[in-house]
Amino acid sequence: MGFTPFTLLIAIFGGTISLMYWRMHIRIRREDFIRRFRFPRHVLAELHRQYPDVRKHHLPLIESALREFFLGYIHAGYREIAMPSRIVDELWRRFALDTRGYADFCRRAFGRTLPYAPPITISDRYEDNVRLRRTWWHVCDLYDLDPKHPLRLPLLFAIDAKLKIADGYRYRLEDPAVDSPWSSTAAPVAGSAISISVMIDVSFDGTTDGLSAGDGDGGDGGDGGDGGGCGGD
Repeated sequence: MGFTPFTLLIAIFGGTISLMYWRMHIRIRREDFIRRFRFPRHVLAELHRQYPDVRKHHLPLIESALREFFLGYIHAGYREIAMPSRIVDELWRRFALDTRGYADFCRRAFGRTLPYAPPITISDRYEDNVRLRRTWWHVCDLYDLDPKHPLRLPLLFAIDAKLKIADGYRYRLEDPAVDSPWSSTAAPVAGSAISISVMIDVSFDGTTDGLSAGDGDGGDGGDGGDGGGCGGD
């Protein structure tokens, strides 16, 4: 007995629902893995040796901020995002140097490799700004914060100032037109209090690309199971 148009429609609808459920299940499982993940002790020890002024009881904060970054990558549909913190970047960099451990983490968390990239701040570079805006949007989304009118900074964007990292990036919620440390055409320097408003101000670099809840879905890249390696993007 062949398919009628109605039964074919039902089959397609059922398949679509099944695929959506499968992808949602994979995403929930990956996010749960990231939230429960504990970074290797030797990586944390190396970080503390480099930043001795950071107290040991602050290390869990840095771990939490890196988890925010990784969760933001999933929420961004596995599109490129940028690291906005010096201290969190250092934890990420040292973790990525643990090649085998990082590869296993990537496979289970993303189903693909998330290549390490140095931290950046908002600047006159369009591509960097898009990636940083995407980070801001999706990390805010983790906590149901309005990216355009947030009530507070996510930890990932607040931690350098909170821990008083000398070369860290600092963000603030105030209007950039008030006591702005740079003009709309000048790139800010590390350590300046970067207003979040700059990232959503189209006059800064002519675009707000990256600030979108529907910024793209890169797919699931595998089921994140126990077989195989990280694979590439």
